[in-house]
Amino acid sequence: LLSLLFWLQGVGGTSIQPNPPNWPDSVFIFDPTTENIQDTVNKIYLQNGGHNPPENGQFSEKRFVLMFTPGEYKVDVPVGYYTQVLGLGLKPQDVVFSGDKGVHCEEANYNPSVGALDTFWRAAENFKSTSAHGWWNGANGMIWAVSQAAPLRRAWIVNDLLLFQYVPPYAYAGFSSGGFAADLLVDGVAQSGSQQQFITRNSRVAKWEGANWNMV
Repeated sequence: LLSLLFWLQGVGGTSIQPNPPNWPDSVFIFDPTTENIQDTVNKIYLQNGGHNPPENGQFSEKRFVLMFTPGEYKVDVPVGYYTQVLGLGLKPQDVVFSGDKGVHCEEANYNPSVGALDTFWRAAENFKSTSAHGWWNGANGMIWAVSQAAPLRRAWIVNDLLLFQYVPPYAYAGFSSGGFAADLLVDGVAQSGSQQQFITRNSRVAKWEGANWNMV
């Protein structure tokens, strides 16, 4: 009886939460009419991404969430450390990124002996990408050059999906080791390149190229 009384008191004292919530400054919600989306995204990436220095933001204390309401966005969204990109539609095609690079993740270090081996702690999900950027000869589409703890989920990739990165004029591609993708539709070619291991589930890929140790 006492526990019920305490529970009822707790319910009675619960404040009504606002809808939408009072998001912290680290959460950004965009719609197609939002001004200066590209500038905002670039400022975020400068804090937790980029290559000056290599692996910029790897030990940052900053965290970011970028949410996009349904519509088309002709912007490029580089995804740095501790950053999550979310489409808010019911279906991936409700949020379309039509920028040259669109949602993407480059390897954190252009030195190929490091490459994407430290490219952790980020995620992207629930969107459609029509990116056709030419990253290098024969590689056109969305790049997601990561290793562990960087899932790509529920996405429709119209062109190729590149799971590693090659930066000319190096003699070989940057190392990459481990990744996870789920609920993907890839109309082009998924190129695993230097990936040592990668797991993909519940996905439909027109063609997969490359394999090293473990591709599941």
